[in-house]
Amino acid sequence: MNAMQLLRAKNQIVGSLLPGKVAAESVDLFLSPRKYPLKPWEEQAELTAQRVSFGDSYGEPLSALKWPGGDKRILLMHGWESRATQMSRIAESLSQQGYEVIAIDAPRHGYSRGNKTSPVEFARAIHAAHLELGPFSAAVGHSMGCAGLAIAREFGVMIPRYVLISSPANMLDTLEGFAGFIGLPDRSTQLFIEGVGSRVGRPADEIDVGTLLAAELAEDEPQVLLIHAPDDIEVPFEASQRIQDKLTNAQLWQAPRLGHRRIIRDPEVIAVIRDYLLGGEEQFQPVQATTAEP
Repeated sequence: MNAMQLLRAKNQIVGSLLPGKVAAESVDLFLSPRKYPLKPWEEQAELTAQRVSFGDSYGEPLSALKWPGGDKRILLMHGWESRATQMSRIAESLSQQGYEVIAIDAPRHGYSRGNKTSPVEFARAIHAAHLELGPFSAAVGHSMGCAGLAIAREFGVMIPRYVLISSPANMLDTLEGFAGFIGLPDRSTQLFIEGVGSRVGRPADEIDVGTLLAAELAEDEPQVLLIHAPDDIEVPFEASQRIQDKLTNAQLWQAPRLGHRRIIRDPEVIAVIRDYLLGGEEQFQPVQATTAEP
């Protein structure tokens, strides 16, 4: 029996007897993403970009990679248990087209500090980058980074064009999936979801990517390209379909056989992102930074 099987067995048994205890432990586990060693190609990415610090408006030292370019800037936001270097293939392609590209390390990821993190903390870091390193003409997010970009609109980060790769539809789905993965019984699952909402500062069902991107928060709904692999087992393809259903300016592009993580390094996917962001330059006017408080 491996470590994950043992964890599931333990959660099933103890969770039936002490649901609150197991739920609290699971909240800590979820909000404490693991860090992995850099891969060789990521080490090379560090050499092609400039490492910069920001976070004065966030209150915690944060880090980002910057690829040089022109006046227009593009923001890249990685996913859960990832980091800026993992977005480097996309960054290098866009930099070659003349854009300045900023890929940030979310709190408790990469070189950024932080004892906790969540999609809301991702959004606060995006807001800090918007104020100190922006404004941004477009943004590219992967997985949980997409949720962070959507939440950041509530903080005043109104970016006119987004590419969302393997995006969850809402946090409730993500938490239910995580609870199932680690084997939480029903009562522990309910308490776990409530516990994450309490720690994050808002209920999970209120963090809905499509709703947050919709026009109610701004005069004009942003342009959105959704990219998702039908074989993604971490975030199902239907999540992007549900986001698209809530938007009027969204396109959905299928990326077959690329799963959840390989998708951000695939040459065809990167070409699709580049072509989408290069099109319609008249829509690429950056939104000026705002001092709206998160």
